[in-house]
Amino acid sequence: MTSIRRMLTLSLGVAIGLLFAVLAVAVFFSYRGAVRAQLDESLRTRASTFAAMVVEDREEDELAFDFEGDLRVENQGVWLRITDSHGEVLAVSDALPRVVAGETPRPGGPPAYRTIADGGDTRYRKVILNAHASVEGDDDDNRAPTAEGPPVTVEVVADASALLRDERRWRNALIAAFCVAVGVTMIAVRLVVRRGLAPVHRLTGELDRIGPATLSLDIDDHTYPAELRPIAAAVNGLLERVLAGVERERRFTDAAAHELRTPIAELTMLTGVAGRYPDEARQRRAIEEAGAIAAEMNTLLESLLLAARGRAGGKVDATTPLGPIVRTQLDKHAGLLRERSISLETEIDDAAGWRGPAGAALMILRNLVENAGEYTPEGGMIRVAVAGGVGSAGFEIENGPVDLSAADADQMFEPFWRADPARSGRRHAGLGLAIVDAFCETLGLMRRAEMTTDRTLRIRIEPTKSLTPDPI
Repeated sequence: MTSIRRMLTLSLGVAIGLLFAVLAVAVFFSYRGAVRAQLDESLRTRASTFAAMVVEDREEDELAFDFEGDLRVENQGVWLRITDSHGEVLAVSDALPRVVAGETPRPGGPPAYRTIADGGDTRYRKVILNAHASVEGDDDDNRAPTAEGPPVTVEVVADASALLRDERRWRNALIAAFCVAVGVTMIAVRLVVRRGLAPVHRLTGELDRIGPATLSLDIDDHTYPAELRPIAAAVNGLLERVLAGVERERRFTDAAAHELRTPIAELTMLTGVAGRYPDEARQRRAIEEAGAIAAEMNTLLESLLLAARGRAGGKVDATTPLGPIVRTQLDKHAGLLRERSISLETEIDDAAGWRGPAGAALMILRNLVENAGEYTPEGGMIRVAVAGGVGSAGFEIENGPVDLSAADADQMFEPFWRADPARSGRRHAGLGLAIVDAFCETLGLMRRAEMTTDRTLRIRIEPTKSLTPDPI
């Protein structure tokens, strides 16, 4: 797996190393060019000085080198050779290096510079200057004066071995400095990258501390660099969602345990009484009550399983018609509605349906109808409407008048929620609307609950990813 630290360290190290290399090469060639230019300028100046000492004697009609000093290299620091246009040597230093003495001067052209090796470690630097001799003559000379004399070639040679040795020392020093600089840079880059990635390690440490007991850990994203703030904020959002889910499941579990505790306590009491008083009639009543309690417990457990499986279920492409299911559920409650003088209005399109299993649609519709039938007061009203196309149907149920607030309408789908103690009892475990919520999430349905101005509770279920059905 690629390491960000290694990648950053290598990338920065290579980039800075290349920069150092370019700087070192630039410094070396700049130094070498400046030193060689200085030497060449010195040789050219010496060559110009020696060229000015070559004169033409018009009376004798010959060239002469008007220099009375010693031309030895020990005195002049350079070797000298002056030749005329015919190649005749006018002046030459003693002990002129063989490698230079063997070269034939080439007159004409601008000053030329050459580096000459003798086959060993010695290097020579030579300038070749083409000039004209000065003219001398007496006043009786009838020849017309000329601007300059005959051409001459002046060669000045210096021992450049020391210069080349200095260049090598500079080069080696720059190479050593480059190696040291690269090594120090790699260490510095490694430390800087480690410091720069410290917030990542800190965030990793905070995430490692997250567990079942620390789901409420709040990561302060303002203390992190700008690049990590979105990650820290996303982690905080994830923790909030996970914590909300865990808290919901925890409340669900606690409420289920509370609901089961009552029938279990009743079973314990019944068996205890029947065992202490072995009366046949008493035992028969105890067995009947125990069977009823067991049936209630079974209903409660099935409701819990349905709610849990509803959250984990998946969609299917089958379409379930809603009309037959709604009619069947209303027929089951017809006697209760007549007994309590509850009016019923229906607007049902038998062709309307949802995409999903029939069992899920049945659980949603059955619980909504049972909830309305149970909590509508005597003389109240229930209105049921189903409309829309295949796979995009909308189901709406209203019942009232009921004593609920707008906040109650938002909370009523929580497991075991009841608006007041009067709505609690053994007959309903408080899971009906929670099951509706779970199956709506499974089938991709949107459910909405609201209280109207006339104290009527309206619940609407419709697909979230289909075309909005016609108003009911």
